[in-house]
Parts: sequence; structure tokens; C-alpha cells
Amino acid sequence: MSAMKSNPKSRTFLLLLLPLLAAVPMDLSAVESADFSGSLENLVSAFPEPLTSEKLYGVGRQTLRLQGRLEATKSVLMVGTWELSARIFPPDLSETGLLSEAPVTSFRARDLPRRLWPLRDEEVGNMGVYQNLDRLYASIYLPLGDLYIGRQAISLGTAMFVNPLDVFSSTESAVSGESARIGVDALRFRAPLGLMGELDAAYVAGEDMGLEKSVLFTRLQIYLYSTDVTLLAMKYQEDLLLGTGVTRAIGGAGTWFEGALRLPGLLSSGSPEDGDPQLSLSAGAEHSFGPKFYLSGEYHFNSAGVRDPADYSQAPAPTYLRGRHYLSMGAEYRLGPLSPLSTQLIWNMGDPSAILSLSLEHGLGQNLFLTGAAVLGLGEEPEAAAPLIYRSEFGAVFDQIFVAVEYFF
Repeated sequence: MSAMKSNPKSRTFLLLLLPLLAAVPMDLSAVESADFSGSLENLVSAFPEPLTSEKLYGVGRQTLRLQGRLEATKSVLMVGTWELSARIFPPDLSETGLLSEAPVTSFRARDLPRRLWPLRDEEVGNMGVYQNLDRLYASIYLPLGDLYIGRQAISLGTAMFVNPLDVFSSTESAVSGESARIGVDALRFRAPLGLMGELDAAYVAGEDMGLEKSVLFTRLQIYLYSTDVTLLAMKYQEDLLLGTGVTRAIGGAGTWFEGALRLPGLLSSGSPEDGDPQLSLSAGAEHSFGPKFYLSGEYHFNSAGVRDPADYSQAPAPTYLRGRHYLSMGAEYRLGPLSPLSTQLIWNMGDPSAILSLSLEHGLGQNLFLTGAAVLGLGEEPEAAAPLIYRSEFGAVFDQIFVAVEYFF
């Protein structure tokens, strides 16, 4: 029952939606438009037992994703997305900690119970059923701009591999190849400035809407001399983050530069923590060589990283890339109209170690797709100990193979 207890701050966020509900016509014939869509994915993955490779594990996951859109009036749009997934795995896999039930994201004021079966007080066997209310928001189109209230996706910055400005998309997702952006609870206002500029301001709720766990940001985007320029100021929990980004076309290639300076604990309500400033920089380019071949590359600097692999476990949080200098490359070749072959490499230049991902997608028919993928960790493997003793960063990543069939409706 504790997971369902209410909180005054959480109720405040939910009450913001009440005026929007009043905008929904009681007579459904007065609704401007409504549509329903979804997808059903069946995924099977295999990977060796971490560190020892004595066993080969197999995991199956079936995911149903449903989305509804309701245009209540010409100025109010409501969107909801819900996921239901079932995972089947060997009983002893839970002992490895690979199936730990970490929160989907820390930027939700309140959430539904993640696990539906077995019940919270029951032990997980070889199967679990989970849910995720990933979107539930309303957008109001006003004369000065657009207002978004509720659980929504927020994307900041344009860097391809490691995005210093986008604190709501983990680097771990980029490394693992996950593309779906997780919904966060937010109140956001976006107003156009000139022909291609924008003013963007938002409050993103942390757990129980505590200010010390939430995010406030203002982003200004302007267009000067054929260049998009972004300026960002953000209160990230108790840290101050200042960032900038530049994108433009050069010689037929798209280029970008992004940088963020993070000052830990500067906005703490108590005594500011003694943390070193953290600088994150990314610069890269992309180019299409005809209609079939696409290539991209990016350099990333992470001042919060460490130089010695033995110190990786001491890298300051929050960070996923534990080193300092990275070079990333991506390529895609279209074997057919519905058959892209893709690869991505992220190389830690200090180890050296790398993570390589390969994927091939093929359209089997209308709205039916087959995908095969592999993720390979390249580098010196760690020493089994508690805590883990690293010899390289990506050498600690175990190899995985995926096969998925997805149907859209």
C-alpha cells in the first residue's frame, strides 16, 4: 500500500490537469478528432554469464504499447501511452542483479507500481509482468506559444552520440542502442521567436515534487548567419548547469558542437557541496553519400571521468562514461527500402576499449518488421571482486544478441 500513498505536492501536480479535463466535450460527437495506435514486440536475447561466461542465458520479452490521441478542441490535444510487458528468464538470473527493478526514471512525481505480477511481497520466479505509463499529457495551443502539462518526452540538444545538454536521456541508452525516450512529469512552455527561434522554459518534477530533486530550465534558440545557436540555463536538482550548442551545414555535411558546465551543489539549500566543476563537450559531423550510405562521427570530452581504469568505480555520479576522451562513429547502409544495416562504435581512447553495436532491420510486410542486433564489449575484462576492479571500461560490457519481431497497428 505504501506505493499508492498520496503526497500533497504530487496531488498539486495532478490538479493542474483538471482544467484540461473540463475542456473535453461531454458529447463525443463534438470532439475534433481521435485516433488509437500501438505496437506489439516479441524480443529474444542471449548473453553469457557476466565475468565467468560459464553459462549462456536467454531472456524473452513481449511488450504491448498502446497510444491514444484526443483532439478535444482546436486548441487542446491530449495524449496517453501505456506499456505492458512480460519477461521470461531463468530463475537463477535474478541472483546476478541484471533484472533489478530500478525506477524507469527519477523525474516522475508519482508513478504506478512497476511490477504487476508477482505481487510486491512475492518472490520473482522465472517470469514477471510489468507496466509503464509512459505518456499522459495535454498540450494547449495559445496565441503566444504552446503549453504542455503532464508526462511527456523532453529532448534538449542535437549531439548524435553523447549529448551534454540532454540530461533526460542517459548515455547508457545511447551505448545500449535504446532509442525510445522515457516520459517525465513536466510543465513546459514553448514560444516561437522570429522565423526559426524559440524560447523554451520548463519545470520537471522529481520524486514527490521535491525542489531538490527537480529540474528547472530555460533554453533560448536563435538563428544567426545560417547557424542555429542554443543557450541553456538549468537548475538540475541541487546543481547549476550552463550550456550552449551550435549546429550548421558545412560543405554538404551537418556539423554540431555542444558544451555544458555543471557546478555540483551550488544551488543546495544547505551548505554547498565541495564538488569540482564538470565540463562536457561534444563535436561531430554527419554526411549522406547518396541515398543509401550515411556516416557520422563525434568526439566527446568528459572532465568528470578518470584516467586510470582502476579508479572507474570512483567516478563521480551521475555519469555513465567513466573515462575522459571518446571517439564515436556510426554508419548506415540501406540494402533495400525497408532494410537498413547499421553499426555504431564508441571508443574510450584512454583504455583503450570500445563498444560495438550492429543491427539489421527488414520489413516483412505492411507494419511488420524483423530486427537482429548484437552489442559487443571490446577490451580487457574486469577482475571479479566486490566492488568490481576495472581493467577497461567497455571490457566490462558483456556481449548480447537480440532478435525482435514488431508489429504496428
